[in-house]
Amino acid sequence: ARGRGNGWGPGGELEMFIKVGRDENNFYLYHAPMNAGSTPAAWTDLAIDFDRFVDLRRRVQTEYLAGKKESIACTGVDSAIIAATPLPVGVVSHRFAACENGYMVYTVDPAVTAPNLAAVQELAVGMMRVGVGGGTSAILPSDTLELWVDDVRLDRPKNASGVAGQVSMT
Repeated sequence: ARGRGNGWGPGGELEMFIKVGRDENNFYLYHAPMNAGSTPAAWTDLAIDFDRFVDLRRRVQTEYLAGKKESIACTGVDSAIIAATPLPVGVVSHRFAACENGYMVYTVDPAVTAPNLAAVQELAVGMMRVGVGGGTSAILPSDTLELWVDDVRLDRPKNASGVAGQVSMT
């Protein structure tokens, strides 16, 4: 993947995320900065370590089995993501999350619908703003923010040229 425009790069305001899970209340998420530019050198391979997701899920399960009603072991940007995640209406929820270095496991009730890599039903890829006014290329009101994703693979990415498409929204 690569960004296009201001806000991308190490220390930038924008990061790419990939989220897999059962639904919006039970998921695994990974986010990281992407480079920007129009040359092939700007493309960043994003390798996700699934063992880290398994370890974080184990932490959530341990907290739940210890009798806790809620546990959020996240800081910084990750805790802000959780704070901005709405709880389901009309359901008693027991929110649990564990985070580490851009990796996150999140569930509203580990006893009912904990995230499970063997039962993924949704995949989302996108960008999120993790800062305001920081980095070397701050986002301006007139900027167009773009994230280009070449492909998503479980193993052995191919770094050959391909075809791109575009979708615009206002």
